[in-house]
Amino acid sequence: MKKFWREPFLHFLLLGLGVFLFYGWVQGDTTDDQEIVLDNSDLKQMISKWNLQWKRLPSEDELTGVVEHYLRQEVLYKEALALNLDHNDEIIKRRLSQKMDFLSGDLAQIASPTEAELGTYFETHAARYRLPFSYSFEQIAFTRDKSGDHLSKNATETLARLQSRPSSAPAITGDPLSVPRKFNAIDGTRLASQMGDAFEKAMQTAAMDTWTGPIASGFGVHLVKISQRKNPQMPHLDQVRSEVLRDYQYDKEKEIGNQLYLEIRKKYPIQIELEPFDAINQEFIDQLEQKISE
Repeated sequence: MKKFWREPFLHFLLLGLGVFLFYGWVQGDTTDDQEIVLDNSDLKQMISKWNLQWKRLPSEDELTGVVEHYLRQEVLYKEALALNLDHNDEIIKRRLSQKMDFLSGDLAQIASPTEAELGTYFETHAARYRLPFSYSFEQIAFTRDKSGDHLSKNATETLARLQSRPSSAPAITGDPLSVPRKFNAIDGTRLASQMGDAFEKAMQTAAMDTWTGPIASGFGVHLVKISQRKNPQMPHLDQVRSEVLRDYQYDKEKEIGNQLYLEIRKKYPIQIELEPFDAINQEFIDQLEQKISE
């Protein structure tokens, strides 16, 4: 129990709650202005905006996310007004709710992780920092634009020629392409961005030191000869310390912000006044009410 009360995160959370409770006491009771109502007109407007932006209707999960974002903005907007953050400030609701997020962000920045905490975070999220495959290889491309219907035939015939006479490779150009003929120690992430995820995945198991293929990409197909391939490696913390620290602080800021938001939200009753219409049914309304009440 004593260890629990010594947790730095708890201190910052209590500090933040203290700030909000103090300002809430100064501002007095504003119960009449605290209720947040979500009705059909609100939901239809959300659906309309989504459809306008994405040219399609949102899925139920997407619509639920939009509703939660709307309610969060309304809660923080009302709290920002209660704290008088709009005084002499002509800023729209979004900016006011952002001010509340910034307050929680400032609290998070106070907390600098210990070496042990940063190390634990690094180990927990190791997949984020694992260095990808690295490749050195030569490629000959056959593109859809140039080879057309003869794409597979051209690639297969050229591969047979290369395998029987490897010395002929310099004379074989394939189809012109904007990417290099030779790649030297390119990491898998960069390779995937240039040639596509499927191409990079195939390169992970392709034969070494011989012409092989064809391997498909967004351009067409490629014959490749890999001279060097390094497997993914886990860096030492010191190699990626700044990146890990940035991610730690970002996640901690989100964690504190969400904790503060949940405490603030208790002050603002949310009234769901939805009825089924063409875009939603009663089952969705029931699920939404349950999720919001959690």
